[in-house]
Amino acid sequence: MRERTSLLPRATWALPCLLVAACSDPAPATNSPPDVVAPADDSTVTPLDVAPDVAQDTAPPFDAAPDVAPDAAPDASPDAPEDVAPDAAPDVAPDLPPACPTGLTQCGSACVDLQRDGLHCGACNMACAAGNTCRAGACELVCPGAQVACSGACVSTATDVQHCGACGGQCAAEQVCTGGTCACPTGQTRCGDRCVDVQADARHCGACDMACASGQVCAAGRCETRCPAGQTVCSMACVTTATDALHCGRCDNECPAGARCAAGSCACPAGQAACSGACVDTSFSRSHCGMCGRSCAAAGGTAACVDSACVVVACDAGRGDCDRMAANGCEATLATDGLNCGACGNVCATGMCMGGACVGNRTCAELHVAAPMLPSGVYPLDPDGPGGDPVFTAYCDMTTDGGGWTYLATVTNNGDGTNMGNWLVASPTPNQWESTTSFGTLDPTANQDYRSAAFHRVAGRALMVTHRNRFLLRTDESCLGNSTLRDRFTRLGWTCAGSQDFTGAPACTNACVIAQATPQTGDTALLAGTARTRLFFKAGEADGAQDTNRDRAYLSTNYRDNVDYPTGLGAFCSGSSCSPRTGEADVNDRSDAITPTAGAEFYGLWVR
Repeated sequence: MRERTSLLPRATWALPCLLVAACSDPAPATNSPPDVVAPADDSTVTPLDVAPDVAQDTAPPFDAAPDVAPDAAPDASPDAPEDVAPDAAPDVAPDLPPACPTGLTQCGSACVDLQRDGLHCGACNMACAAGNTCRAGACELVCPGAQVACSGACVSTATDVQHCGACGGQCAAEQVCTGGTCACPTGQTRCGDRCVDVQADARHCGACDMACASGQVCAAGRCETRCPAGQTVCSMACVTTATDALHCGRCDNECPAGARCAAGSCACPAGQAACSGACVDTSFSRSHCGMCGRSCAAAGGTAACVDSACVVVACDAGRGDCDRMAANGCEATLATDGLNCGACGNVCATGMCMGGACVGNRTCAELHVAAPMLPSGVYPLDPDGPGGDPVFTAYCDMTTDGGGWTYLATVTNNGDGTNMGNWLVASPTPNQWESTTSFGTLDPTANQDYRSAAFHRVAGRALMVTHRNRFLLRTDESCLGNSTLRDRFTRLGWTCAGSQDFTGAPACTNACVIAQATPQTGDTALLAGTARTRLFFKAGEADGAQDTNRDRAYLSTNYRDNVDYPTGLGAFCSGSSCSPRTGEADVNDRSDAITPTAGAEFYGLWVR
């Protein structure tokens, strides 16, 4: 919205106010100090307060209720009782729309050019009709290309018989306009005020005014006697309308293609019908199957007309007409239809069909083997098969390190706060590293805490960890022992001594071999810039009850060289050695203190 300003400078409107005060009865000296005059008027004059009005004037009218409150408060103290009555009149005049620049006119709340504005052409609210433009204050029709405006319409003076060559240039009856000139149609000649066919007109046979004698007809520009009995002159020829297929029953009544004329009526051969100007066999016509106008078509395939009925005769690759209903064509997608998997009627017991084959895949790895061409994405999994727990969807990475990885979870340092992590909770136990709880949104690219049902339902042999959705490390195939990650944690205990050295990966670290590692920038919890060799599971001190003692981490590496550093994923610490702060962290670097500082680091867990 345009900013509203006063029509007059402040000094201009202040002067009349002073004059009015001078001409009125003198006020008592005690109530009229010299410096009060201008401020007293500000208590009610809202249009002149430019700065406050800019924020308030969000819709017309300009001086709406919102202008009053901001202006009143500053002037409340200076206003003397005697100022109230004089302020009312001066407030009315300034509440006008702002003055428009030279050449523009105020229409409503806008300044417009009446010479060119299509909504205000010549005067406010005089809108031009659609297709018109405003020029010099008048609405004009704008015609495309070579057309011109004649009598309020766009016409081509090259072909319009009402405006041939120029507006109002009307051609005579029967004439046509060609190239802006009136002339008779091709094959006709102008004789007097009419266009005639001198090849057939008995009054102008062969040339203008060459009339045939009574009883003669004009044929091919020559006068000839009338047609024999039973024939009729049609198109300058004597024809028998009882049998002529071009003039059946009357001149120019042409029979459909393939039809014959008998006794002055068109008739198609037996078994055919006249449809769209032709005789067709409705028993086999795709355009007129069973009746005129009934067309046969098949979505995803090819249709035909057989014995006056539409049928599907072929389906496109990967499609099937499994319900035998021509109306919906080839309705089945054989690659994914669990009721018609690969072929019509092939029902998958699990209800899942991938790549035209029934699948009841327990993991993304099995799915990858069954259909190696499938891209990475979300797929249904049924780890315990029919009759068990419900099928759920999981994200499958079909490309990284050979593909077939099932996405389990994401652990972040995205600002959960001390003792506020989604993974480590003080009560109840076990915490989320050993529970069957799911949380978050399925998106491996997001910096968010997430845990899939796959964490406790999908078993595997190797574990992969990603950092910011980029490959960080994976274990060898003997790490998980074909168990779920949750089961792996619940089978393990915290068994390290309080002064345990982790350098040699002792048994209490429950270490797996890291088969491949690629350090990533920003990872300070696991590799920290070095391709480590061991991934520790549930490594930490043995004393105390679960979730209450110090120096533990659910996943860490041999970057952590002793028990005193709660480094890695799912780290927590309590007690005097955790100074200055005791707490829990989804992601923690090598430090005695738990420091879950908000940041951009997030780690994905995958199993295969």
